[in-house]
Amino acid sequence: MWKSALATRFRCGFSGSCIDGGTLETKSIRRNQNDHAIIFNGGTLKANGTSGNGLIYSSTSQLTVWVNARGGTIDCGGNAVTISLVNNNSGDGGIRGSGGLTFTGGNTITLNAGVFYSGATAVTPGTTLAIANATAKTNILKNGLVVAGVPTADQTILTYTSAFADSDLDKISCPLAPATTFKFSDEGKTNIVVDVVGPVINYWTGAVDNDLSKDGNWSLGTKPSGTANIFCTASTTLAKGSSFAPTSITFLEGSAAVTIDGDFTSLTAITNNSSLNQTFAGFVDFGSNNINVKQTAAVTGTATDPVSGGCVVFAGGVRGVDIVNHAVLTGDYTLTKESAFNASSRLTINANSKLFVKKTDQLQELDIRSGATFTVENGSINWSTDGNTHRLWCWNRGLFVATNYTFTGTGGMWLGGYLSSDNGRAGNVNPILKIGALNSTGTGRLWLHGYGGNGASSIYVGAGGINLTSTGYVGVENSDHPTTLWPWKSDYTIGSGNNADYDLRIGNASNSGGLNVCFQRF
Repeated sequence: MWKSALATRFRCGFSGSCIDGGTLETKSIRRNQNDHAIIFNGGTLKANGTSGNGLIYSSTSQLTVWVNARGGTIDCGGNAVTISLVNNNSGDGGIRGSGGLTFTGGNTITLNAGVFYSGATAVTPGTTLAIANATAKTNILKNGLVVAGVPTADQTILTYTSAFADSDLDKISCPLAPATTFKFSDEGKTNIVVDVVGPVINYWTGAVDNDLSKDGNWSLGTKPSGTANIFCTASTTLAKGSSFAPTSITFLEGSAAVTIDGDFTSLTAITNNSSLNQTFAGFVDFGSNNINVKQTAAVTGTATDPVSGGCVVFAGGVRGVDIVNHAVLTGDYTLTKESAFNASSRLTINANSKLFVKKTDQLQELDIRSGATFTVENGSINWSTDGNTHRLWCWNRGLFVATNYTFTGTGGMWLGGYLSSDNGRAGNVNPILKIGALNSTGTGRLWLHGYGGNGASSIYVGAGGINLTSTGYVGVENSDHPTTLWPWKSDYTIGSGNNADYDLRIGNASNSGGLNVCFQRF
């Protein structure tokens, strides 16, 4: 946890302060000079006291609060706090961005600032959002306000300086208790209050113990056979129990981290609507079904570090035919389909996780994190034959890190950086792949390749080297930009292949750019 040194006031005296994960605790943040910004990108700003100027404050010049796609949280820490910002409609000042904010902390947070962000707003039970700005009221209700938890009856969710309209109630939802209704206060319709709270959906409450198979642990008094909705207020380990066999499991929005012990063979889908990792400790077997895992919250992390939130973690392994609707693979995955994935697959194998597939067809943009292993039993048909050689592309300044990368098939394998634009994303410079040991026991060619756009691609090979134990060979090639092969932390070996003429070939697919094999230690 990051706390301000004097726990009194944090002055923003530079062009931008980014709360990118973690928690910043302070009494007040105010503009010091010129125009500056506070940027939320998944982090929390928590009040550890009260200030006469407010938790966030600017009075004469623009101080813009940007909320990026990963959103942010403002926690009043039990204090009644205010957020006061000068703003205008020209793109400066106020609270802006593509994400949304969660207001929490168990007291009243008064918002005296224009809101222009496009994401949803959430208020946790026990916290009241007091709006004192017309644009904030309009935009918050336009994009939706969610009660992020199970509230109690008569709790005030929202207040405004003038009367709400009847239609405003339609913009407020409570996903954990959908039958919850909201009403205006009796005086002037300036308050929106929880009216009735009823457990209409069946969700896990843990009223008896941590056994999922006991009826008394579910809000409607019976364990589900279809979708099991799980919501925990604190990190919890649950036992599968002897008779718990739902067809799907959904971890509800706002749930704490949950670990479930026990093996599953009945599941056809898993959904994680929370922003935290949810873990299956046992083996999950989807049988003849696809591994259908949906993660609606944004995941975080860098190319060399684990994704830190929003994942479904298979600590005991998972098996299924193919992967659908999935972005991050955490745990031990086995795919039984002869031809898994397709040309549009974009996946991350998280740190220390494993992915085993029997065959791949143009798997693109697979991000292998540190300590992860990706094994292909059979490569695809050679690229020169029908365009279906296995491809692994590093996207947009991406960094592939693999302790071991094993290729045992008979088809061609292209491993490299892909630089051209996609869906409006511009090409960039220097995607990097780092591999401790690259092993090929098949007969196909192994190409280290850069493709498209502009910039340069770098591939680093560690002490494990590039091992060719059959008749294949390794080539360094490029299309339109240079590709360089480097040692990574150690000398390495290319060879032991049985090709009649060579183990290493340096070529150029398009007669442009440049090719390099560098023998200098890096």
